[in-house]
Amino acid sequence: MKSSPDNIQVIHADIACPELPLIEGKGSVRAVIWPGTGAKHRTMHQIVLGAGSTTKLLGHPMEAAYYVISGSGSVEDNFGGSQSLTEGSMIHINDGSLYRICAGAQGMGVIGGPCPADLNWYQHLSRGE
Repeated sequence: MKSSPDNIQVIHADIACPELPLIEGKGSVRAVIWPGTGAKHRTMHQIVLGAGSTTKLLGHPMEAAYYVISGSGSVEDNFGGSQSLTEGSMIHINDGSLYRICAGAQGMGVIGGPCPADLNWYQHLSRGE
């Protein structure tokens, strides 16, 4: 079903959402709202990090924003800086900044992503991997 600007869609973050290879350790990143769903100006990814797991080192030519929905951990920059994160924390990443999201001992759930989409995140999908 193609949506129009007047339609509202409810999209569930489940196994139907494509997985992105952005985790080091246990966990997953699923594209929930992304260009493949018709999004043009925003993305939303479900990030589930197992205990002690991290995202790969990420960076984009655009801003990114994330919200911690469960657990705790930190966000690290490429210069050794780190900020603690707990449930309810918001993360804002400036364009061009390098960062890694790290789970604590209990793991962490995060939603968010680059705005607009970082098309590099989806290249493996067009190759059928």
